[in-house]
Amino acid sequence: MDPIEEAYLQYSKGNLTYALRLLEGEDKVEAKRLKARILIELGRTEEAVQVLTDLGELEEAARLLLGLSKYSEVIMLLNGREGEESRKLRASAFVKLEKYDEALRELEGIELTDPAQLKNRGIANYKAGRYFDALRDLSQAIRLYPTDPELFYYRALTERALNMQDQAERDLEMAMNLNPYYVEAFFTSGMIREERGLLREALMRYTKAIEIRPGYTEAIRRRAKVYMKLGMEREAEEDIEKVNELKRAE
Repeated sequence: MDPIEEAYLQYSKGNLTYALRLLEGEDKVEAKRLKARILIELGRTEEAVQVLTDLGELEEAARLLLGLSKYSEVIMLLNGREGEESRKLRASAFVKLEKYDEALRELEGIELTDPAQLKNRGIANYKAGRYFDALRDLSQAIRLYPTDPELFYYRALTERALNMQDQAERDLEMAMNLNPYYVEAFFTSGMIREERGLLREALMRYTKAIEIRPGYTEAIRRRAKVYMKLGMEREAEEDIEKVNELKRAE
């Protein structure tokens, strides 16, 4: 049997290591694609990236690099490629690197229908202060993918920036329901309640954020202020001491 056919057979049976061994020295494109697939399933993603790069399948390689959080490498790999898919992948990397203007430039003129890319553009627009554009993109992404807590969180931040506090609170509630450990959502909800004078509710949200992330300095600091407003001076002093201890430990 042809080595590639035998490799496919062994791959289908789950004998990944043996299938990979059968492909050693095989230079056909079909063999290399199968090799990349096997390497991915074996968790040898960086080797798969190299195989795909050698094949010239740079977008596939870039997707793997995104999964490895190697965002700068994505940008270098796709440098100079002007296809829409390359631009979308670079935009994803720029968002992760917090280079929001670059991300927006990459997506300029592209009609987006994928919730992941709408999310990228929405976050970039929010960070760039383009709140109405962010609201449009994030709302569209939520209609397409209504179970992503991060979408609701960033739309809440956008609504907060637009002084749409009721809508922001509803979106934060949704984010917290979808992810009960979403510490930033609890903290932001606490800030809104504190600003509205709902100090007991703010206290509960800050405390929840601290339970999830015990070293969350800003949440401890904000809770101390709420304690002071409620006349709970001993608790406030304890939180202030915690903040000082965390600073000393940095």
